[in-house]
Amino acid sequence: MDLTTADRRRRRRRVADVDRKRAPRAYAASHSINAGVETDDLNRCTLSPNTSPTFSDRGVVENAELPSPASVLSHGLSKHVIVDQSKRVLWPNILSRLREAFSLDPQHAPEEREMVAMQARMIRPKGLHPSELSRLHAAIDAFPPRPIANFLVFIFIKHATDVFFYFDQAQMLSDIDEFYTDSSSSLRLDPAFICLAMATFALGSQWTPLERPEGFESGQPKDDVDLGREFFFYAKSLVPDIIERSCLRSIQAPFVLGVYLMPASAIGASYVFLGLSLRKALASDLHLSSEDASLNEIEKEVRCRLWWSIFSLERCTTVKLNRPRSIDTQIITVPYPSQCIALDRVQEFDNLDCQVAYVRLIRVLDEIAGVARVAVLTRQRGGLPETPGLSQSKWEDDLKLWKQSLPQI
Repeated sequence: MDLTTADRRRRRRRVADVDRKRAPRAYAASHSINAGVETDDLNRCTLSPNTSPTFSDRGVVENAELPSPASVLSHGLSKHVIVDQSKRVLWPNILSRLREAFSLDPQHAPEEREMVAMQARMIRPKGLHPSELSRLHAAIDAFPPRPIANFLVFIFIKHATDVFFYFDQAQMLSDIDEFYTDSSSSLRLDPAFICLAMATFALGSQWTPLERPEGFESGQPKDDVDLGREFFFYAKSLVPDIIERSCLRSIQAPFVLGVYLMPASAIGASYVFLGLSLRKALASDLHLSSEDASLNEIEKEVRCRLWWSIFSLERCTTVKLNRPRSIDTQIITVPYPSQCIALDRVQEFDNLDCQVAYVRLIRVLDEIAGVARVAVLTRQRGGLPETPGLSQSKWEDDLKLWKQSLPQI
């Protein structure tokens, strides 16, 4: 009996339809289009970032992660908004770009704030690499006894905070107390805190002779011995571990290390550490006025004071070393430090007036140095420098006003 063409073609197939790769996908697609998704299946969806998707008998997702922007947006719009599809893109960034693309109101809607809060809860800190843990444990083992740590922090706050703001002093004292009293504290797994604490001990050790009791004679009369060098060594070993961390401690730690190294190596390592702190501050938008509703009054003022302290010392160093500006001052929108009762009343040493006075002085010196540098470059290129008479008169007036506004100490 002759076989029809369809029968011969059917017999040539060596793989059953149910085992073919495209069959399940085609069935699932047609089933989802025609049948839709039932309500009871949607209610079983969860948002656990650590679980992989599982499917029910009807092909519906039971456990899934939060859908990515690329899966929700259209292909053309996602290609325009999402730059790199290979990286995980956070929803707040996508929503900001959408507002910009459609010229919408830049203010965050309540739904967007809920999305930000939900995703912040979902993102968990990554585990430390064994090499990071090794460096961290070595630094923790080198912590001084509690009385010595309290003494060094006390000296640091009293003598090292003349015109700078390093951190919230009350919060730092509370963190030190938690570190020594709670063996299960999360601070023991935070390289940024350990690095900042070691840097604080190192800088505080430079001022210990000022707190020496009268008539006390040291058993080691060597003046060239740096007692804080050991603390600095462990703090420096943790710098690679905090570069990618986006927290205030990771900005404060290199700032304190830069101040510690300034007497011995202002033109070298100190300049590098101050530059690192400034770059991390820029990456965290400390130079911009914060409109984040999740930040309270103290947090905003801490960010403001920290920024101006870092900028002022880094800019003063570049002027003295005749280095170019690290940033354009016109991009700075954060206001000058101002009084914050909730913060100032718990500060062991309140130097707000000194901070503001130093910032104003550096702004004047920065303007003078910028004009002078342009004049030197113009002269080197064979041009004629502009007449600085009007500028010099303005600078003199600015310096006189600054001197008159100095606080009474």
